[in-house]
Parts: sequence; structure tokens; C-alpha cells
Amino acid sequence: MARLATFKTVATAFAALVTALAPQAVHASDPYGQKTVTNRNMTLTASLGTDPHWGPLAAGLKVSGTAVNVSFNGQGNTGANYQGSDPWSGVKIKKITGKIADSDDMVWTTFAGLPPSASGTGRARFASTRFPHGSTVTLSVKVEFDLFLPDGDEIPDGTETVETTADLSAYNAELSWGNEDDRPPINGLTNLPTLKDMSEFEVLAFRAAIVSNLNHLNLVPAPHSDQFQIGAALKHATSVYASTHGTSQGLNDSKTISQGQVGYMPWATIESAVTSQRILPSPNWVFLYACGTLGGGPDVLDAFNLPEAVTNDPITWSRFLIGFDQDVVSFLKPNSSGGEDGLLPLTILDLFEDLTADPAVPKGSLRMHFNRVLQGMGVSPTGSATLPVVTAQAALDAANRHFPPRRVAGAQLLYLPAGLAGDPRSTMKRVYRRPIDPPSAASPSWYLTLP
Repeated sequence: MARLATFKTVATAFAALVTALAPQAVHASDPYGQKTVTNRNMTLTASLGTDPHWGPLAAGLKVSGTAVNVSFNGQGNTGANYQGSDPWSGVKIKKITGKIADSDDMVWTTFAGLPPSASGTGRARFASTRFPHGSTVTLSVKVEFDLFLPDGDEIPDGTETVETTADLSAYNAELSWGNEDDRPPINGLTNLPTLKDMSEFEVLAFRAAIVSNLNHLNLVPAPHSDQFQIGAALKHATSVYASTHGTSQGLNDSKTISQGQVGYMPWATIESAVTSQRILPSPNWVFLYACGTLGGGPDVLDAFNLPEAVTNDPITWSRFLIGFDQDVVSFLKPNSSGGEDGLLPLTILDLFEDLTADPAVPKGSLRMHFNRVLQGMGVSPTGSATLPVVTAQAALDAANRHFPPRRVAGAQLLYLPAGLAGDPRSTMKRVYRRPIDPPSAASPSWYLTLP
């Protein structure tokens, strides 16, 4: 038996060599991201795939966010037209190797199925924020097949390798605007910066963190924009930040301060700007540092084409909105310990020690709050300390406790935590992980190999 096994092994090696040298019939009509070859009577295919909500796979397909799922596929079937001798009776997938741009090789070797056909898929996920906006993200797959003659044993009689690639485009674009309200943030305290000054520095700080840390394109360079500039940019934005006036029915542009003015944008107006004729990925995150916006319930989520609940559909993954459900004041008192005492009611006098006349210094302003959210998600603004990376909800909870926002209630300032709608497990820099996914690595990673 040992001699027979040795003979079969040598014969297998020879057959593999013959197979490798034999001309392949390549299918010229393959769709993009797929390659099919015919070996005798066997059709062998390697292909790449993405989630359907991005659209059909095509060169330069735009993808965005931290939950971009991709698949690396192999399939083999007998039945191709073949009139020669020794037709194959079976096929198995030995190995699938996939790569995302400069990632390490991802390898899958366990696949269900028996001859005369075989199919297998390797899955992975990556964050578009790893790549500069508009850059090419090349997917590649190599499928190694074992081929069998009808001799009844499990030693392959031939092999075949099929490879192909596909190019995606990383799409990361940010829109941010402030408000030109020249009034002081607290009535009567004229020695403080105006709301215009504060919102301008908040916008520039948020924008700098997103552009430099998350590879985003800035759509509107000015920190203040009117409704037409905002409306034109919304259909392109995957990151939105607003430091302006708002209500439960909508948001103001930079030029207006109340709901009745021309620059006020109801949710329906924003929704039309975001979704009308949109062929690009929808927003991944929205930060609304404005009064009352979360009071809009489902309408505010619809306005930015964000999901109301997380489901098994990947289009709902890693997308969120942060805002306030009541009127919020522009200043706060830091609570360094994060303890309950720092959340107790305050008076305006309690804030004085934390206020500053220099709008470039975030001391005592809401900018400290969103800085802490970004830090918690691995998006450290310039000069900020590095913190362990957590999910959106955990980062927001920490920001609420260490830099508690406030609302006015008579002579008191009461704790008003910012709220999150959408996916609480969202990420901004680290690749998104569901509870059923493999455990997180010790440090943030931009891609994830899935079972």
C-alpha cells in the first residue's frame, strides 16, 4: 500500500504540473471582480463582493465608514463542455487567500461541500477612514482548487489556482458649520466670547480632528455657511457637525438664529438635501451641538438618512447621531472625577472659574465635551491625551460625566446629558465589531478577518 500511495503522490504531482502548464479557457464575459477559467470539464471561479447597499460591484465603487464588509469567493462545478479524456469528477477548495490593500494575507481553509461541486467564502470588514478620501482600495483574492478523477480516493489528481482583483474607492467627506450669532452666550456677561466666536473655534477644532485623523475631505472651508452652501454639501457628506441653533423641528444655518427666519432648515428640507439624487454613501455620523434636536425623534434620523434601529442589515451598522433633546447652554463646568457630585445643579456663578474670554481656549465650553467623545473613539484632537478606544455610547457616557452639559431651569443649571441615536456600538476609526465577531485586538485595527 505504501508503494501505491507513493506512486499516487508522484502521479498527482505530475498531473498538477500538467494542469498548471495546460492552457486555460478564460471567460471574457465575467463581471467585474470575477474571473472564471475552464479546466477540462470543470468551471472554476474566483470573485469578490461587497454589501448590496453600496450598489453593484464596479471599478471605483465608493464605500464609506467603519463597517465595509467584503467577501472573497470561490466556486467550482463540473459540466463544462469537454470532449477529451479523463474528465474531472470532483473539486474541492483547498484555500482562499484575500487581501484588502496593504493588509496581511487573510486565509480561509475550511469549506463545506463535496464533489462534484464546491463553493467557499472568506469574509472581512474594514474601515474606509484608514485611507485618504478618494484613494483606491484594492481587493484581491486567490482561490486554490484540488481536482479529482473518478478513482475513489481523496488524493487530488490536479490543482488549479484562480485569482482576480477589484478596486474600491474610499469615500470620506465632512461638512461642518457654526453660527454667526454675535450675542454673548450668557445674557449680561459681555466679557465672554460671543456665540459666533465659540462656534467658529468648535467647528475648526472638530474639522481638524476629522480631516487629519480620519482622512476626510473638507467640503466647505469657511466655518460659517448659509443654507444654500449647506444644502449643496449635505448630499456629499458622510460626516456632519453643526454648532448652531436648533429645535426639535430643524436646524439653523450660520446666518440665522430662530425658527422663523429664512435660513432655518426643517428636517424635511435637510432630508431632501441629503437624499435627493444621492449616489454616494450616506452619513456615518452626525454631531448636533444645537438645542433640542433629539426631540425630533425619528424625523431627525430620517433627515440624515440614519437608521432608527440596529438590525442584521449592515446598512444599519456603525452609524449614529449625537445631540440634545432640550435647550443646552454653551458653557459647562468640568467634572474631573466623573463622580455624581459634579452632576448636581449649579448656578451661573458656579461657572465663572471655568470661563475664559479667549474663544481659542476651550476652557469651560462645549468643545471640551465633544473633544472627550472623539478621544474615547480614538480620534484625538491636537494636544489631547490618548485614551482607550471604546464605542460611541461608551465615549459619550464618559464625556457626559467628565464634561457635563447644562440646561437652564430658572436660576439653576441642571445636568443635560447628550444623547445618542442609531448604533451605540459605532466606531469612527477602529473597524466595527459586532458582539458575535472575533475579540478585539489590543490596539485599534482598521480591518477584521471574519470566520
